[in-house]
Amino acid sequence: MDWIPNGASAAPPGHSTNPIVMPPGGAPLSDYNTPNLQSMAFPTLFPHGVGDVTSGDRLVKVKLNQANKHLLWYCLNKADRGLAPEDDGPEFVYPFAELPKWMY
Repeated sequence: MDWIPNGASAAPPGHSTNPIVMPPGGAPLSDYNTPNLQSMAFPTLFPHGVGDVTSGDRLVKVKLNQANKHLLWYCLNKADRGLAPEDDGPEFVYPFAELPKWMY
């Protein structure tokens, strides 16, 4: 395998023979009273922090489970976003529901 640099492992990162070194942990975050928790956990889904239910800037108070249930149904039309829909693929994208970290 000439594409692997000298001394590098052939296993992909995260494999038992090539583990990913995690940074040292700090104090744990509370799911219930940490402001902007969703923006910190999912920066690509909340790039500007808008829509994060944990930020506390909504006019009407919304529970975390209600907001997350709503986000799972949130979809984007590919044509409206300037994306070319695949011929055989879906016309809509569900960015939150398609993220593997979200359990539903």
